[in-house]
Amino acid sequence: MSRLEEVMHGLRQDQEVPECVLARMEEVFAHLPASKKKSVRSMWQVKAAAAASVAVIAGGTFCYSNPALAAKIPLLGNIFARVEQSVPFSGNYSEESEHLFGEEGKEKISVTDAGMTVTASEVYCDGLSIFLTAQIEAEQGGLQNMTTHTLSGKDGTANGMYLRGEWKLQGEESAHPLIADAIEGSVVDDHTFVGMVKFDLHDWEGEQGVLELQLSGIGWDSKEELSKEEIAEDFLTEGRWSVTVPFSVDQESVQEIAVNKESNGYTIENVRISPYQVVAYVKAPVNTVEKDFSREDYEAKLGLSEGEEEEELSYEEFLAMLNQPTVQPCETVICNQDGELLAFGDMSTTTGITTFAVDGKELETLYIYVFVDAEDDLQADGILDREAAEQEAVVSAEIKI
Repeated sequence: MSRLEEVMHGLRQDQEVPECVLARMEEVFAHLPASKKKSVRSMWQVKAAAAASVAVIAGGTFCYSNPALAAKIPLLGNIFARVEQSVPFSGNYSEESEHLFGEEGKEKISVTDAGMTVTASEVYCDGLSIFLTAQIEAEQGGLQNMTTHTLSGKDGTANGMYLRGEWKLQGEESAHPLIADAIEGSVVDDHTFVGMVKFDLHDWEGEQGVLELQLSGIGWDSKEELSKEEIAEDFLTEGRWSVTVPFSVDQESVQEIAVNKESNGYTIENVRISPYQVVAYVKAPVNTVEKDFSREDYEAKLGLSEGEEEEELSYEEFLAMLNQPTVQPCETVICNQDGELLAFGDMSTTTGITTFAVDGKELETLYIYVFVDAEDDLQADGILDREAAEQEAVVSAEIKI
């Protein structure tokens, strides 16, 4: 008996379920795929069909839009199903994710400090990023007063909690700081939040790994704070939450396409595509500018007296740092065959690596444009003017998927 069948069996015992719902569930079970998908294209098609079949029952949305049914389904192990369509980088992760507890040999990954409990629920890795769901419980309450925000190209609103700390993969020497990172999802009640957080793996390859997450702060903004000129972190709880999460990589998920299109010194090198995101790699020209900076300027800049040198940064080291080659900043934009812009979630104007969310859009052809100084009027209502973009881009490419 599957997990969903067990839930429906429990519902039959605990409350009266309409026969039309039960009949529709039996039909869904009969047509669900028997094994995991093996290709990027089939993954898009089959997962969307299965999710749509389970989600719509007797004219209504199953589970999370029906309070009576939702109350019967445990949060842990089902967080992806609850939030996956209402977060940045949305998708049907619940069809592919690994449960982090409840199976033989898997203990519950949960840690409590400073009145806050973090419990890892599910994990999925497409080879480009780790997507982790978690439940956060706040002993002090107040979560129902959390602000909401809209997401680009989506209906409705979402909640978010910001995270402080760092993360790395087991075996890495240095950690990645959590600076502007947040866990996006929804408030369940005044003490409970569930959501998904994404960790990017641009230069990592492997079939499995272990995520080591060290949180030093968890916080949120309240509705009352929005009226203030400056929003302080009044609802930041400092503590220590150490979470170690094993994960496996979906080896069939990512398609890599070499582009190697060059113009004006800029090169679109390649793109990597999964059902959830597109990562573009652009190489920009490097500029070296000799800057005239005298010793007097150095002393004045660092607040030193005449003839004095900073112990950790000599005048010669300062000049070398000042005259280091710099990468020409640029911005990458991608749309699909219908001109629909892909929202970017992580962009570096200097490394040339930009991550875009698929968010359920159909991808048959990708149009990639690199700008040095893009105009704001190139798009309207999320649709890119491809002709105007082609004229302004320093380099562009069309890719058939």
